[in-house]
Amino acid sequence: GLVETVNRAAGALQKDQNLNDVPDKAKARKALQLGSAATLDATTAVNDCTLGRVLKVGDFGLGAQTFGVIPDSHPVSERAAYGVNFSRVFKSTDAPRMDTYFNLLMMPETLNGTFAALAMSENTTPCYRAYGVGSNKSIQWAKIYDELNKPTATDVGALPTTGGNLLGQLAFLFPATRAEANCLIANGDANGILACQYGYYQDRFDLHFYDEKGAWESNPLSIGRNGNTTVRGNLSGLAVYEGNTRVYSPNNPPPAPNLSGYATQQWVLQNFVQNIDLTAPAEVGFWDGRGYPRGTDGAAMYNFNMVGGSSNVGNFIVRYTRKQVNNTWYVIN
Repeated sequence: GLVETVNRAAGALQKDQNLNDVPDKAKARKALQLGSAATLDATTAVNDCTLGRVLKVGDFGLGAQTFGVIPDSHPVSERAAYGVNFSRVFKSTDAPRMDTYFNLLMMPETLNGTFAALAMSENTTPCYRAYGVGSNKSIQWAKIYDELNKPTATDVGALPTTGGNLLGQLAFLFPATRAEANCLIANGDANGILACQYGYYQDRFDLHFYDEKGAWESNPLSIGRNGNTTVRGNLSGLAVYEGNTRVYSPNNPPPAPNLSGYATQQWVLQNFVQNIDLTAPAEVGFWDGRGYPRGTDGAAMYNFNMVGGSSNVGNFIVRYTRKQVNNTWYVIN
C-alpha cells in the first residue's frame, strides 16, 4: 500500500545527488566489480609526479612510440621494448650498421625532452649507446667497448704497436733522482732480444749495445750535461773544431806563415847532422923527408907498418870521418 510505496521512495537514489546519497560506497563499488583503481586520480600532465595518481599512456614516455634517430619523419621502430630495425637509417653516418638490434632500451626524460638509448644485438655486432633531444631528432651513436669488442689504436687515438707517426712530444718520467735515472729506449732484433739502448741514463746521454743473448756488451758513447763526451773507439768525421776553430791535421795542414816561429823541416835539414860514418880505408906511405901527407887531415890512423931496419920507411891505413847534412856527405877535416 501507501506505506510501502513511501518507504521505497525514501530509500531511492536521487538524480540530483549524483550517487552521493549511496550510504556504503565501498559495497556499491564491490557490487559493480570495480577495483581500487576506481578511486585513484589520473595524472594531469606527462611529468605529473603527484603521489597516488595513476599514470596515463604517454606519461614519462609510458607506451609512447620510440624516439627516432634521424632528422626526418622515420622513427626507428614502433616496438620499443623488444626490437628495432636500423635498415631505414639513411642520414646518420654514425648510426649502427644496417642490422636488426634486439633489447633496445630507451630512457626518455620529459622534463627537458632528452633521452638515452642502448641498442644490443644477438650476434657479434657491437652494442651502441646514444643520447638525443626530443622525438625524431638527430643523435650520435657510439660503440660500447668490451673484451669482445676492443677498440683499435685509431679508435682511441693511440700509437699502434705496428708503428706510426707520433704527432706530439714523448716524455719519460723516471721515479728517482737524476743520478739514478734510466730512460733508455730499447731496440730489439727479430727474435725480441735486446740489441741496443739509447737515451737519458744516470744524468747523461748514453748509447749501450748488447750481445746476441741480450747481455750488456759496450757503452761506446756517453755525453755529460757539461758537454764532455767520451767515445770508446775510433772517431771519424769531416772535420774537428776547437772553440770554432778547425784543428790542424794531415787533411788540414797549417799554412806556412803560421810556422814562422818554429823550425821547419828544411831548416832542420840544413842545420842538423843527419848521420856520421868513416870513409873507406886508404893506405899512406912514409919515408925520410916525406913530410905530412895532408897537413889538415882529421883522419883516424890504423895498422901502422914499418918496412924494417933503420930506414924509416913504412905505411899506415887511414879512414876519414864524414857527416851528412841536408842529405849531402861532407868529410870532417
